[in-house]
Amino acid sequence: MAATIKPKTKTVVIDGQKYLIRKLTANVGSFILARVLAASAGGVMAVKDEPKSSDADAVKRRNSEMMAAMFAAFLRGLNFEEFSFIQNHCLAVVARLESPAGSPEAPMPIVTDDGVFAIVEVSDDLPLVMNLTIQSLLFNLSDFFDLSGLTAALAGSQDSSRPNTSA
Repeated sequence: MAATIKPKTKTVVIDGQKYLIRKLTANVGSFILARVLAASAGGVMAVKDEPKSSDADAVKRRNSEMMAAMFAAFLRGLNFEEFSFIQNHCLAVVARLESPAGSPEAPMPIVTDDGVFAIVEVSDDLPLVMNLTIQSLLFNLSDFFDLSGLTAALAGSQDSSRPNTSA
């Protein structure tokens, strides 16, 4: 079976505005994933016992909602320095898609490399910033929360280094 190529970007629409989310670097993504797993391993293990729905879209939606709630709970448990590190890296891979005067859409980063907001109106929009942070976490880490891959990894599977594979 051929491996599926994972998308490197995702576009989300929040309040009518498009945002482009890119992948985190592997080292930053690995660090965040390790922190999430350490903070929520008990809750994730409980998911494997839930009954399966026959509606694939409903299952995806439920899993996405559970992951978003888990990421929000994870973020609440961090101290300020840890939270800032994770949020800055999550927002560094987000750009607002701009279409100036009939031109094609162009990505405008919402934060600079130093973690300073590049788009002023985003800097004081708490719901938007939190939504984009969680959307970035979802896009970057959701592959690891495929129930079969995640539970195998947490249970110490022989092939836990590749939680996204299936037989």
